[in-house]
Amino acid sequence: MRSPSSPLLLLCCCALWVLVVRGLPTFVTGGSSFEPTRVGYQGEPGAYSEKALRALLGPHVVAIGFPTFEEVFKAVANHEVDYACLPVENSLGGSIHANHDLLLRYNLHIIGEHEFRVEHALMALPGTKKEDIKKVYSHPQALAQTENYILRLGAEPVPAHDTAGSARRIAEEQLEGAAAVASDLAAEAYGLEILDTNIEDDDSNFTRFMLLSREPVNHLVARGRTEGRGKVPYKTSIVFTLPNTAGALYKALACFSLRDIDFCKIESRPTSVQLLQYLKYRGQAPSLHPDEDNHVPSEGDLPRFRYCFYLDFVGNDADEKAKAALANLREQCPYVRVLGSYPAKSYLVGPIQEVVAGQNQPYFSSSDGPIERRRRLQRPRLLKDIIGVEAGASAAAPGTARPRATPKKTPLKIGVVGYGPRGRFFAHALDEMGCIASALQVESSPMVPGTPLTTTGGSVLQESLVDIGASFDRAQSLVNNGVLHDDGVKVYAKEAASNFVSQDLDVVFLCVPSLDLEAVLRNLPLHMLHDKLVVDAGRTQLHAREILLALLPPEAEIVCADPMFGPSTPRAAKGKWTDLALVYERVRVKDMGLFTRFVQLFEDRKCKCVEMTAEEHDEMTLGPSLLTQMVGRAVSFQEAAHTALVNTPSFEDLMRAVEQVKEQPHDELYALYRLCPNSKSLLRSIRATLVEMEAELAKRDGYLAARQEVSQASKWEHLSELKKLLKEVVKETNNGAEQTPSVAEQGVHEAKGLDDDRAQYSRGAVTGLPGKGAGSGSPL
Repeated sequence: MRSPSSPLLLLCCCALWVLVVRGLPTFVTGGSSFEPTRVGYQGEPGAYSEKALRALLGPHVVAIGFPTFEEVFKAVANHEVDYACLPVENSLGGSIHANHDLLLRYNLHIIGEHEFRVEHALMALPGTKKEDIKKVYSHPQALAQTENYILRLGAEPVPAHDTAGSARRIAEEQLEGAAAVASDLAAEAYGLEILDTNIEDDDSNFTRFMLLSREPVNHLVARGRTEGRGKVPYKTSIVFTLPNTAGALYKALACFSLRDIDFCKIESRPTSVQLLQYLKYRGQAPSLHPDEDNHVPSEGDLPRFRYCFYLDFVGNDADEKAKAALANLREQCPYVRVLGSYPAKSYLVGPIQEVVAGQNQPYFSSSDGPIERRRRLQRPRLLKDIIGVEAGASAAAPGTARPRATPKKTPLKIGVVGYGPRGRFFAHALDEMGCIASALQVESSPMVPGTPLTTTGGSVLQESLVDIGASFDRAQSLVNNGVLHDDGVKVYAKEAASNFVSQDLDVVFLCVPSLDLEAVLRNLPLHMLHDKLVVDAGRTQLHAREILLALLPPEAEIVCADPMFGPSTPRAAKGKWTDLALVYERVRVKDMGLFTRFVQLFEDRKCKCVEMTAEEHDEMTLGPSLLTQMVGRAVSFQEAAHTALVNTPSFEDLMRAVEQVKEQPHDELYALYRLCPNSKSLLRSIRATLVEMEAELAKRDGYLAARQEVSQASKWEHLSELKKLLKEVVKETNNGAEQTPSVAEQGVHEAKGLDDDRAQYSRGAVTGLPGKGAGSGSPL
């Protein structure tokens, strides 16, 4: 088996050491500005949960949708979002038991409530009339609540996953003769026309939402009452289990009724064995009997069903009567937990109140001291989150038109600037996605030699644009006339930049080296880009953002995007883009429809499309990219960096990374070195690390050699001591007259033999021991 040489190991260890020990920028360290408050909800943009969230919290928060209720709970617990707004009961449909169970499993606190009036609207594609509706899509519960209206309409109800999803499906698939029952927020989010409003059969349809947080606000509620907010109503929600004894529920409720504490709600909910085991694991498990330690239940008295009781009462748990009632309840019940003590009727206290008031600052009040500033963890924003945020903000702002996602009627016209390996890769990918793709050749991104080009008539051009001499002039002339094609991509020469831009392009996709971006832009007719979406696909977004803002017309829309893959990525080269990252920043975007359609191209290929600022992107990616480039190129020059018949899996992974780096131009390494703010310190760190590792290895080698030498010296010292002891024994035994040879005398002879062997060792005559010369004597 061939293994890497020591220089290769040094470089690999150096890379690992720099990344892990020195701590390159991580995802947590955001930019210089603080992020807005994020609130999670269940559903898609335009869902009723988002509308309720906006009604409670207003436009100063970022609303982020999640597929399931549990994912929302997880997002709050994992600091991905700051709060959660979730429904717990409906006046027509009853309680939402899934959220009751999740309240037990996750250690979150209720800090507010909101009663939201559900108003259903009928929406369809623009221009559709109600008499043309044949099918109505929506959630089964929404269909049931509008059953009479749909019957009068004469349409067929079609159940769907949710209300907003039904509206999105009609908009995306351009379903004619179909309508959706959803909120007016969904109609504005997906560009549908509202045909009728308030179509529900019962106008008393209300849903109660809870606002959840990682920190309680009961201490702030108590402070508010002492500060003169006594008129604000307060509630406390608790959950408890009862022992299996007669009159247990009566005794539990008496703890409150005897103290004149009013109930708002009481409900029992069957509790699964799995949930009880989970609570037991957390040290909160209800036992079957209060004296369970002294009670051994028989098979007959074990209850088959266990129930949790959810109780809401008026007041704060800090009130004296409430404290006494809860203390009495804990004496009787094996499990009691306060889910939250909070202001009722949509009142808010604490940090979230400052957010709603527009004071969206990253401060958290502390009951033990002054206000302190803390960094928030940022969650990457997906495209669906951005659509929802923009839609919610526009809906909350009076007189502002809500951005709509443009229906997919005609394919996007995308022009790729730069037809090198990376530009050609994305041009063909966009062509495969159904876009009308074209490309502009520039000097800084030369075409790959051997690129097959054809004329408009279909004849094959033997020479590519990178050939020299008369053939290059001929090819360039053909391109100037717009007659060359690379499969489905139309290729323009740099002299035909005006013809390239005048194609009525929707998007201009820049695939040029970062250091050549300014020169390339100055050679384009910039005045013709005023109505275009200009997307830079370079690796250094902060540098690109500054150049684009300085050179492009004010009307041009700008996006800095980094597809963190390309032709050198094996999976991407095979057309498998699943989980590959596209990181972007909306520098200047007004037409959300065009922007959404462009990013949706990558999401349709299963890419992870996330938004972050250019500062965050560069801080997190430039250092690791520069390190990868340097280590990969250094390893490629090593003698051991060659494939063998047998290699370790880790070495194979390393060599695959090296091959990707070797295929990238050297200019990219220089651009990273030039634009990475800590490139020089990174190089110094690598050099220092190599010196430290070499010194450590030399120190270890010297230590092992010295230990072996000391071990040999100690051996001869022990033999000398043994010889002295034997001589003393001989002297003591020979004090008498003539005696027969004893064992001691034999030991002396053996000691003399050892001296002879040691003498031979010093002359190198003993082959079994290391000496100064080679000998052929017998080993010890």
